[in-house]
Amino acid sequence: MATDKNTIIGNKKLASLKEYEIFDGSYNYKGDFNFLELYKQMHAYLMENGYEEDKFMETLYLERNGGGGQEHWVWWRLQKKCDNKYFNLKFNVDTHTLTLKKHESVYEGRKVKGNKGEIEVFFKMILEIDSKEEWNKTSFFKSKYFMKWFFNKGYKDEIDRQIVDASGEVEKFQSMIKQFLGIKPFVKDFSGVPFHPVKGYE
Repeated sequence: MATDKNTIIGNKKLASLKEYEIFDGSYNYKGDFNFLELYKQMHAYLMENGYEEDKFMETLYLERNGGGGQEHWVWWRLQKKCDNKYFNLKFNVDTHTLTLKKHESVYEGRKVKGNKGEIEVFFKMILEIDSKEEWNKTSFFKSKYFMKWFFNKGYKDEIDRQIVDASGEVEKFQSMIKQFLGIKPFVKDFSGVPFHPVKGYE
């Protein structure tokens, strides 16, 4: 069973004019899969798609064992430079598993080892503008009136383009995870190479 809980796809401004919350949601799946292989594939996908390895931070890896199975919490904090040097993406990916147990499934007529349980992956994408504060060196940006005009009108088309691109980043990452789990991708034209074997089974 799989569920999307995508609460925000848009351009919610945060406290600063220079930050936009692009996406805040999660994807939940209950069933059989190989957790370690999914972990590896998620990391590999992000590195292959431009997220900076030297700024990749796993701020938490927690594993608990209980009578109902294993629980995991994994927190990743990533950054990526956009095609415009004044824009930067901050991507938070949190993974939570519950009742995860070792499990044997039948794949292509043979038994394979993996896991069975529940996993939910949380996604939060923030678009930062001028994070190095280069614009602050210009006298125009010392005026709050100019700042409002610039972000709401003067530079709006470019900001909107970056918002659309950033939304697509999350949707494609979600689709990669769904494709791994054997679920129909969220993005209809997702062009990633189909995973074989499905769910990370060897």
